[in-house]
Amino acid sequence: MEELHKNILQQNRTNIVISLDPSGVYDALFQKGVFTQDMIDEIKSSGTRRDQARQLVRDLETRGSRAFPLFLESLRESGQQGLVEILLNGAPTVQLQPAVPTVVRPIVQPLPINSPVGIGKQSQDIVPSYPVERPNKSPSPTPDNGHLKPRPPDRTRRDSLQCYKMDSSPCGNCLIINNAEFLPGSELSNRKGSNIDCDKLKRRFVALNFNVEVKTNLKQKQIIHELSALSRKDHTQYDCCVVIMLSHGTEVSHSRFPGAVYGVDGQFVKVQNITNYLNGQNCPSLQGKPKLFFIQACGGDETDIGFEVSPEEAHPSVGGEDDQTDAIPTSSSSDSLSASDEVDARTSLPTSSDILVSYSTFPGYVSWRDTRAGSWYVETLDRILEENAATDDLVTMLMMCFYPPKSESSNTMIFFCTTLFLASICLLVHEGFSKETVTTCEENTVHRLSCDLDSVIKVETSLYGREDSVTCSEGKSPAEVSTTDCSLVGAADAVKKRCNGKKVCELSTDVFGGSNPCRGTAKYLKTTYTCLPAFHRVTCEHSLSYLHCDEGQVIVIYGADYGRRDQITCVYERPASQIQNTACYSPTSKVAESCQEKNSCIIKASNSEFGDPCVGVYKYLEVAYACQYPVTPDDQV
Repeated sequence: MEELHKNILQQNRTNIVISLDPSGVYDALFQKGVFTQDMIDEIKSSGTRRDQARQLVRDLETRGSRAFPLFLESLRESGQQGLVEILLNGAPTVQLQPAVPTVVRPIVQPLPINSPVGIGKQSQDIVPSYPVERPNKSPSPTPDNGHLKPRPPDRTRRDSLQCYKMDSSPCGNCLIINNAEFLPGSELSNRKGSNIDCDKLKRRFVALNFNVEVKTNLKQKQIIHELSALSRKDHTQYDCCVVIMLSHGTEVSHSRFPGAVYGVDGQFVKVQNITNYLNGQNCPSLQGKPKLFFIQACGGDETDIGFEVSPEEAHPSVGGEDDQTDAIPTSSSSDSLSASDEVDARTSLPTSSDILVSYSTFPGYVSWRDTRAGSWYVETLDRILEENAATDDLVTMLMMCFYPPKSESSNTMIFFCTTLFLASICLLVHEGFSKETVTTCEENTVHRLSCDLDSVIKVETSLYGREDSVTCSEGKSPAEVSTTDCSLVGAADAVKKRCNGKKVCELSTDVFGGSNPCRGTAKYLKTTYTCLPAFHRVTCEHSLSYLHCDEGQVIVIYGADYGRRDQITCVYERPASQIQNTACYSPTSKVAESCQEKNSCIIKASNSEFGDPCVGVYKYLEVAYACQYPVTPDDQV
């Protein structure tokens, strides 16, 4: 937590202890990732309400730069607005003068997807309207007022709580070396199932928008040649580089990265040397960019036999008829293995940054591979990337690999994935922005757009009318569906004005003011939209809205709206007459004028700031914003 926020908590500790109802914020703090369940249980066990409040504040001060604003958000959501205002009195005040314009580069923080947004003007109160394409298509166009360019070679790595830029298209190069068939003189067996691994990973990284190149059955010198060639490539236009090694492995002496990978001739290349080809000195165009190495090979010849667990917690045994390992078993480590078990290693004597090496096993231990389904490590990695790449960062996904599969035996447990974190990295691997399309027939009343947590709506297109004879044709006469070139001019603008920057947006055709583009025709409203990553803040009238980014980042306002759109937000102890009018909304540029390109900003949701769009209605302020790193003048073209 930043010193400023610690000071605020310490100066107001007495007020917090007296006023805070900890039970009201536990769920929110858990859901927002501020505390784990174990931490919450420990706070609850500390004693009385005041004791719990004291412990909560102590723990909060250890929970990173986002803890304070998320705590304020949790207080606000639990109705403890008075305490929020007490704490905000010690926070920086709002500066209403425009900031000096800066150009910013998108960075996901801490959201699951990245938005290529360029900022070239001071005021912006709707979501940028340029198209967003999936990365497996052509690169997304840059807005006319943007100045996006690849990160320069001298960019620096940020701390592990932040994320690398990952919005280039393609993301980068991916080299897969698949050694499946070994020469007779190597004394190493062929690796059945390795081609399955190779195919899986090739498909996965193509889907993740990488340029994938596969090299098969390479000798030691050929491996070195391919790595050297990769290091000589110009990676300036890319944000990442991936190397995947599928082979037999061994344990060797090392100073940083353990293990070595065999060529098909039985000669190995140390993992440490593999990573060196892409370090900052040998590959300048990858300086400051993440270099990822996935090693499906053994770290030695030891077998992890696990430990006893209860029958209810039993985990898998190894050594099924189709299981092989990536190391040669010795008599001491193979007693429990079946006769068909194979291994991928022989035992040997025993200026990197932005590098992550993920191993299929612990150093010194064998790695398991199924001859029909491929290795357990690759199977799990592929599945987790498929299921979670759009929502989780890479480190989180790799940690998911630690859970072993269920099995009938309880005497053996093998970890699928052991990742060696030797450099801080928080890399977002994503498949781009998926587009959603919602179609609502004219007779239906609600057209609903929605996004998941930590993202907001960006309307791409919207049509009110008819463009084909099939949609919403059930029960209609031929005459009602025959006109297929009917559309209301300005429909998209109306929907954008109503929905952009919101998490959920419900509207009807009333938004078009009764306009009828084609009388006698059965019409429908069809909207295509994407969900952009963003913080979404809702602040009830007369309260303070606190926008905040991590150190070094600046606020970029996607949209801001003051009014009321529903009867469920900010309704606590409000009479029905103050929440009935849900057509009261007023997009405002005031938030952008006050907060754009600042690190933090506080602004009050009040008529004095934004005017009164609907007299007698209890209103709230909605703000959608992202946190981005500014680009220095040297970074611009």
